[in-house]
Amino acid sequence: MNHKPHCPVPVITYNGNLIVAAAQKYPKVAARLPANYLTETTTALGKIPADVTGQKFAKGEASLPHSKSKPSRKRREPILFAA
Repeated sequence: MNHKPHCPVPVITYNGNLIVAAAQKYPKVAARLPANYLTETTTALGKIPADVTGQKFAKGEASLPHSKSKPSRKRREPILFAA
């Protein structure tokens, strides 16, 4: 089976930030995490925005920051059917 689950990146980063914040505030939460979890997760969460932007540019989905104009759409003529 070749199924890849899809979870939006903002959801993943939000949850990751919640876990890191809780671990930093509450020692009991931090004690339940692996030893290097906080440093690795904080580093990964810092890299995600740049990685996502890089992927969008590679796919041609991202526009340049100064480009706010929408591409023009051609209006299609209606198809008339003879009765």
